[in-house]
Amino acid sequence: MRGEAMSWLEAELREQPEALSRLLGRQADAARAAARLFHWRDLRYVLIASRGSSSNVARYAQYLLGRAHRVPVMFATPSLYTIYGQPPRLDGGLVIGVSQSGASPDVVAVLAEAREQGRPTLALTNDLESPLARTAEAVLPLEAGPEQAVAATKTYVNSLGAVALLFAEMSDDSAAKDELARMPDALATQIELSVGDPPPLDEYREAVGLTVVARGVNYGTGFEIALKIRELSGLVTEAYSPADLLHGPIAAIQPG
Repeated sequence: MRGEAMSWLEAELREQPEALSRLLGRQADAARAAARLFHWRDLRYVLIASRGSSSNVARYAQYLLGRAHRVPVMFATPSLYTIYGQPPRLDGGLVIGVSQSGASPDVVAVLAEAREQGRPTLALTNDLESPLARTAEAVLPLEAGPEQAVAATKTYVNSLGAVALLFAEMSDDSAAKDELARMPDALATQIELSVGDPPPLDEYREAVGLTVVARGVNYGTGFEIALKIRELSGLVTEAYSPADLLHGPIAAIQPG
């Protein structure tokens, strides 16, 4: 990677604790208002529209929001709305759009259709003036600030933080709120360990591919790690849950 691009990336990595602290300090009321959407009179499931890193946030949301409200949380299929022009009936659904830019046309299209059908909608976005924010009934701002590097850092972390904040407000879980309040300091400590004094990577120099294994609330971030390695090194990297890895892909893993 070119030095200039790396400097943007490192600068934004180091901004993550401040950005997360800003989200938690400013947007508790917005999260509380968003949590009220889950009390919609006929809510039976949650549908999330997203692309790229935001889809990895959606995987995290499947665990937290499913636990908090005990309803299925699933991915939308945007092409049904934009290419095929045959969107599904959304009776009983709460539709959430996750997009740091708020400008993904297919994510916006899913929320626009949901509003047309009279369903509650929520946007998680870093741009309050974006098409997604203007389309949604409620918005939970990410508060990440401008991001210059192509590889998302603080917008991804703040998207996770927004989902965690929403979970804490939905469940009114004081332990979750306390743990979330400690995250900016924990994040700062980890960044210093990882960026300030990075471990040597020489043993991976000859690698031709990598596999990331994760499960539970870490499942989405396993996919995000794989995406980051592909973006920043060009190395073929895939992510699996342990169960999926055992169903065939493990045969491709070589010693060393």
